[in-house]
Order: sequence, then C-alpha cells, then structure tokens
Amino acid sequence: MMAKSKLLLPPLAFGQNRSQVDLDLDQMQSRVNAITNWVSEYDTLGKRNLFQHRTSVYANEGVRVIAVASTPTVMKVNDPDYTIAIPLQGSVESWIGRHHYAAKDGESAVFTSKGKRHSEGGDKSCLLLSVSEQRLFNTGRIMLGERFEDILKPDTPRVLSTQIHQVNFKSVIQQTCHLIDQFNGDLSLLKSFNVDENITRLMVMLLAPNHFIKPEEFRKASGGHRKVINHLCDFIDHNIEHTLSLTELERVSGLSSRMLQKEFQKYFSCTPMQWVRQQRLSHARKMLNRPAARMTVTQVAAACGYSNFSEFSKQYKEHFGELPSETLKQAKN
Repeated sequence: MMAKSKLLLPPLAFGQNRSQVDLDLDQMQSRVNAITNWVSEYDTLGKRNLFQHRTSVYANEGVRVIAVASTPTVMKVNDPDYTIAIPLQGSVESWIGRHHYAAKDGESAVFTSKGKRHSEGGDKSCLLLSVSEQRLFNTGRIMLGERFEDILKPDTPRVLSTQIHQVNFKSVIQQTCHLIDQFNGDLSLLKSFNVDENITRLMVMLLAPNHFIKPEEFRKASGGHRKVINHLCDFIDHNIEHTLSLTELERVSGLSSRMLQKEFQKYFSCTPMQWVRQQRLSHARKMLNRPAARMTVTQVAAACGYSNFSEFSKQYKEHFGELPSETLKQAKN
C-alpha cells in the first residue's frame, strides 16, 4: 500500500477534485462499466500492486466525455458509440482487428467506430469523446448536408490530427473541459451553454476538417466544381452495381482525371476510385445489417459491383474488421 501512495497520476482534463483513485483493478473495472455503456475488460501492464486509475465522466443526451489518468493498462472494450481518444500526456494505442492506430500527445487522436477494440498505453492522461450514432448523424447532416456519411466515414477507424492549420483542437477541447469544471459538472448550467452540441460539432470537425478549416489557397478559391462533384457522387450511388472506371467518371463529370483527383482529395480526403470503393463497402454493410429474406453474401457482393467474391470479402474485412458472412450472421441472429 505504501508503494501505491508514492505513485503520482497525471492530472485529469476535468473533475480532478471530484474524482477518486482506484487502487484495485476489479473495483475500477466494475465502476467504469457502471458509468459507461461499454462492455469492457481491463488488465495491468506491469506489477498489479502498482496499479492506479482515476476517472471523471460528463454524460448527457447521447454525449459522453471521459477523463482518464492511469498507470500502464490494457483494455478490451465493445463500444456502442463513436469515440475519439485524445492523449493529453503519454500516448494512446488501439487495435481493431489486425489494424493498429497510435496517437501522441499534442499531435493526434484515434477515432474508433462502433464495436470491439483493444487499447493499451503506459502512464497517461487522456480524454475520450463518445457520441451516439443518432446524435452524430443528426449533427453531421446539419453541418455537411445529406452526403455527410460519405464525408465523415464513420465506419472507418483512423488517426486524426489535432493540429489543423492554425487550429489546435486539443486546446479547444480543453477549454470545454475547463467549462465543465467551472460549472462543477452541473448538467442544467452546461446545457444552457450548449456543451453537448458543441462537443458533437467538434467531433464532426475533427472527422472532416477540410470542410471547415482550409489553408489560404482554399479560402480564396471559388469552389466552382462542388456541384459537379455532387452530381458525380449521385451518379456513382445510382450505378453502384456497375463497373466504374476513372475514364467513366471523367466522361460523366467533364473533368480531367487530374482535376478529379484534386477535387476528391479536397472534399473527401481520398481518390475518386477509393471513394467508389468506400461507397460499395458502405452500401454492402447496410444491406448485410438489414438483410432481406434468404439474402446471401454473394448476392450482396454482386449488388455492390463486385464480380470477384474473394476480393469483396478481403476488402470488407480490411475495412470493417470482420467478414461479410459474420455481419450477415449477426444481423440474422
């Protein structure tokens, strides 16, 4: 017990004075599961008798902000919400399937979609922003229009930059945490300041920064090709089952391949053909999650423009961390 008392945890982003330190792993796991809607398991990285953990939570109307400070731990969690993990001291690492994502303090954050993930790290203080699908999608639609899912890519885990041009999102989020502390976590007062919506909007901006924060040359540009790109996206959606080439996209849009590459990078942070692939996979996932009677994976692959079934399964697993047959089985069960 004396050894534990000598350990110093990094400070929490908020709620430091209202939180308590857990010295027992099982006790901490029980408490965290009670205050979140996760299904999670924890273990220590190192000596169990040196374990320390401190947590503070703000939660309201589909938004949850969790401040965590901990000695080295490993966590397996099944998260029903969309979450961004922002390291304030130390680093955050997550594994989803076989894919590894790492974020460093002051540079980046890790975005994870709904489902299972494995996370670990050394001595750290981090902030977790979790938003429900309904809340994220409603705000995304308001901020980005009906094509918000294509822009946000909510089913694609990835590392996000927290320093975008002249905007430091880590500092912006810490200001929100400071506000939570100033109001002592009072939900009615924080609701008056629209904290829940501001946190959701911050998540949308972090997922699609180029739509809100642009370098000087983008600010000066007229953006005259946006309507053309929207028309092209509609064409792709309506022809998702057909073979689409870059030449076909040039013909439909009237833009050169070079211009298409530039415009898709600007609006969607990917190439035109990568966007087509994302649309095919997203459409396939929606079909598999809402299967018609006697639907097969082969039928879904064909309906989404795949003639090679094994290639479809490979791309699907790389994108979502599970085979299409597993998604279909879970939906039917």
